[in-house]
Amino acid sequence: MPERATVTQGVQLGIEAVPGALVPATRRLQSISIEPEIMAETNAFRPYGTKYDAVVPEGREWSAATVVGIPTFNELQYILASCFANATPTQIMDGATPTGAWRWQFQPSTTTEDTPQTYTVEQGSPVRAQRFPYGIFSEFGLTWSRQKFDLNATMFGQRLQDGVTMTGSPVSQPLIPMIPAQIDTFLDDTPGALGTTKFLRALSGSFKLASKFGPLWTLNTANPSWAAHIETLPKLDLGIRVEADAAGMALLNTLRAGATKFVRVQVTGPQIYAAATVIASAPPAPTLTTATTGGTIAPGTYQVALSYTNATGATVVGPTSTIVVPAGTATNAINVAAVTPLPANATGVAAYVSQAGGGVLSLGTITPTTGAAATITAIPAAGSGAVPVINGTGLISSYLFQLDIAAKIVKANKFADDAGVYAIEWPFVGVHDPTFGRAIQATLINTLSSL
Repeated sequence: MPERATVTQGVQLGIEAVPGALVPATRRLQSISIEPEIMAETNAFRPYGTKYDAVVPEGREWSAATVVGIPTFNELQYILASCFANATPTQIMDGATPTGAWRWQFQPSTTTEDTPQTYTVEQGSPVRAQRFPYGIFSEFGLTWSRQKFDLNATMFGQRLQDGVTMTGSPVSQPLIPMIPAQIDTFLDDTPGALGTTKFLRALSGSFKLASKFGPLWTLNTANPSWAAHIETLPKLDLGIRVEADAAGMALLNTLRAGATKFVRVQVTGPQIYAAATVIASAPPAPTLTTATTGGTIAPGTYQVALSYTNATGATVVGPTSTIVVPAGTATNAINVAAVTPLPANATGVAAYVSQAGGGVLSLGTITPTTGAAATITAIPAAGSGAVPVINGTGLISSYLFQLDIAAKIVKANKFADDAGVYAIEWPFVGVHDPTFGRAIQATLINTLSSL
């Protein structure tokens, strides 16, 4: 028989219908490693008059596992359904058309017991394998920076069963990794605004939900290991390192006021579905000229960006162009050159213009039926006709992970250098917010309709 090689030790999960009731482990994980360990407590006794222990009876025995990996959109649900709370996904529909995208909403409760998914965990190879039932994730963490995005977790389960045969033909999901370039961080003051204010100079971050569950030990001969899980006092921590600029140091006032921030860490992955009306891209930077008649634009420097439109809505704007309106007349206008040809599904072009000197873009003009040349004759009030923040030309569903936390800053860490940037890290603790209705929730969109 071959020797047992470390490199071939695979891990498979089985979705238990009843906690602790063994099931075939039909899912093989590819982005998450689960490394089991036998945990045993003994009580050694040495009687007087002898040098060595005489009896070493075992007390408690269970399984534990260290979990490491790279977060992926099609495997993260296995951890979230256990450590947060189990969830039933719902398919995202485009009217009556199925999109193939499924939304998972994981919402741990603040005041009542959560229902975690438990697993039968098999580990090994055809040479030798072991398993443990009632596997439950009791801790889950993420760390991210522009260099890498990692996950870590811990599991515990009932005592190990050795010398088993691993379930044949396990299923693996397509791997869609979450990468640093897909991460955005938002900090807002109310739950209704959650996900609105992007923090532009976030450098790195970390999250951990720890001590979520523990084992219940009973004096019962029917239970060779622990009998059931029980919720324990969880610890919810978040850390965000930011540039110590005006926006980063504004969080000092949040600390001093004891105010709650609503934090969203969002990872947006590849597109799953796009409606037939969707315009795939935003316009290029516009070509601009000035006219000395036909308008009421005051002299100054202005920025202009374009958005494609159709009957359903508008795309996000493309890159801006800058134009200087010269002094000497009060009847200035800005000419926007034609954008042709229009891309598929686009029927018009909208132009957004800033105030003099730059700043917030506002709707200046729209050509509803063609991409023909247009003229901006007046500068609208700042913020009127706001720039689209999403592509509104039809339903688009993409792989998505959102981690939403109501949190308060607990202290200020030391200033530090971060690749040449003068930075500061703000540690947060998760708190229950009555308007938010919870302390934490996670949303995952992928292509899976079940665990």
